[in-house]
This record gives sequence, C-alpha cells and structure tokens, in this order.
Amino acid sequence: MGGGPGFHTSLEARFYGSVNAARTHVTSNKLVMSRIVVIGGTGFIGGPTVHRLAQRGHEIMVVHRGRSRADFPDGVEEAVGDRDDQRFLRGVVGTFRANIVLDCISYTAEHAQAVIEAAAGVAQRLVVVSSADVYRNYDGLRHRDAAPPDPLPLAEDAPLRHTRFPYRESALAGPNWIRDYEKLAVEAAVMGAKDLDGTSVRLPKVYGGADPQRHLQTYLQRVMRTDEILLEVGQSTWRWTRGYVEDVAEALATVTSDDRSIARTFNIGDADALTEAAWFRAVAAAAGRTITIREDLGEHIPLPYRQALNWRYSLETSTARIRSELGYREVVGRPEGIRQTVDAALRKTRGSRLRRSPT
Repeated sequence: MGGGPGFHTSLEARFYGSVNAARTHVTSNKLVMSRIVVIGGTGFIGGPTVHRLAQRGHEIMVVHRGRSRADFPDGVEEAVGDRDDQRFLRGVVGTFRANIVLDCISYTAEHAQAVIEAAAGVAQRLVVVSSADVYRNYDGLRHRDAAPPDPLPLAEDAPLRHTRFPYRESALAGPNWIRDYEKLAVEAAVMGAKDLDGTSVRLPKVYGGADPQRHLQTYLQRVMRTDEILLEVGQSTWRWTRGYVEDVAEALATVTSDDRSIARTFNIGDADALTEAAWFRAVAAAAGRTITIREDLGEHIPLPYRQALNWRYSLETSTARIRSELGYREVVGRPEGIRQTVDAALRKTRGSRLRRSPT
C-alpha cells in the first residue's frame, strides 16, 4: 500500500462503515482472534512480535515506512506510510477494523496523541511500548537525582523520574523525536486516554543478533580482546534487567493478546538481573573465553569504557506481575539467548582478526 491521495480517499470511503464492526468485539478472559494494527512492526523488536501475534491466530496489519524489509508470516497485511500522518494512520486503523493497536515506536507525547486520535472510536485497546528509563533510579544513575537508590527490584509502582526529556542535551544535532523523547509523557497520554483501554509495557535492555544498538556485542568485543576486564568501582555489582528479543516479543504478544492487561503497566524481561560481572562472564563463556574481572579507580580503564555513571543506582526491575497475572514464560531463555546472540556476532566477524587490547 502507498500513502498517496488515492490511498487516503479509498480508506476514507471504507472507514465509517468499518467503525461499528470494530467496536462490536466482545472480551472474555482473553482476547482471541483480534484484529491488531502494529505500528513499527518491522524493527528489531516489532518484527518478532508480529510473528508471535500471528502464531496466536490474530489478524495483523503492520504500519511502517517501507525503509526496512520484513519477512512477514502469511496473511499479515502491511500499510506503508508515515505514522505522523494523522489522516493516513486513522484511515488504516478504521479500514482494517482494528480491535487493538500496538505501538512499538511511540517516543514522544506527540506520537502518543496521534495514535490515540487515530484509534479512538474504532479500536478498543491501545498497547504502548515504554521503557525502564521512567524509573527514578535512572536519574540517579546519571547524576540527575540525589535521592537514595530505590529498593530492588523495581516494581511497576516504584518511584518515577522527576526530570523530563532525558536525552535532550545529547540530541542537539539529532532528529526531533530524540530531543522530545519522553516515555513518561507517552504513558500518561495512553493510560489516560478516553474511550480507549490503555496498557503500558516497560522494556528491559533488549539484546539479540540483529540489535541495532549492539548491546551484547559491545561486551563480546571486550572479552575477545582481553582476558582481564577492568570495571569502575561499584560497576561489577550493578544490575540491569535484560531480555532476549524473542522472549521480549513473546511478552509483548502475551500482553497484547490478553484483556486482563487492560489499564495495567507491566515490566518485562528476565526473572532476575545479572550483575555486570556475571553478564561479562556469561558472554565470555558463550564465546569459549575465560576472563578475570577486577575493579579499578578509573585511570587504567581505556577511555571508551569509562562511564560517568553512579553505579549505586541499579535498573533491576521486577517482572513478577506479568508472570503471575498473565502466565508469561520465556520461550528461549537467557542462556540460549546469549548463546544465539554470541554465535551470530562471531559468524559476522569470522575471517577477520579481532585486535587484542593491552588492557
């Protein structure tokens, strides 16, 4: 599909006749065979989530910009256009007669408001992907809040950040959405939307072979270069909840498919969080490496690995709610997820020599 004038006209012609059909969806304990619009369904996380939803029997319409190639399951439809185009987005939701909208790429208050307006009066539910960076400990980690570290693990009702726009200072030359990025505003808009049942899902640090941020790969690079890993004082015991991308996709599909998640917020990720030292060792073991870890005041740590962070503030979140309320379980698990990600990274570097660092 395209986003030109003819496409808009066709959607508008069908839109009003589709509203009532979408709103007749009846919920029981769980939503079954829903019609779901997925915004951002070709990305690192969105792509696997579409597959998980399709496996459950849902009818799926993926909204994307056409910049990424995706191997969708049979029967999945797609609409190519700009999510910021209000007329296009509302036309897609209405024409598809969506019961649910899953927004994987809502980063700003404007993004959230646009999807709310597109879904209102048509869909019944709106599920939005958020982040663990909403918690107050994230501000403490970055020296933005002097409050004592909050108790771990952080449950969904743990204290939230007092500051806003966490990446504005570092995004002066970047796109507007980075400057205006604020998941707290996204959550507030979605959970407070009229005529829509909102759900918020807070992501962990997600890793996998196709991770554009190369989270695990940066650890792998270090353990392949040296047998001794130097960490800053306090860093070795710092914790951060992570999740393998297929398990994160399963969690998103679980929340989206189950109406018991209405008006609820969920942390997702591993059941427990490894320390930084344990994470380094797990990555090293998957690569067949043996390492030693010691803390250093900083002067011997290579500059690229020095971080101006307060390691007293961990980002370990509790994922007990999604497990107890919705019965979520991992489909891959951490050991296998690490192994698969390491294997994928090593295959990419096979044939090239990894430079060893003196430290």
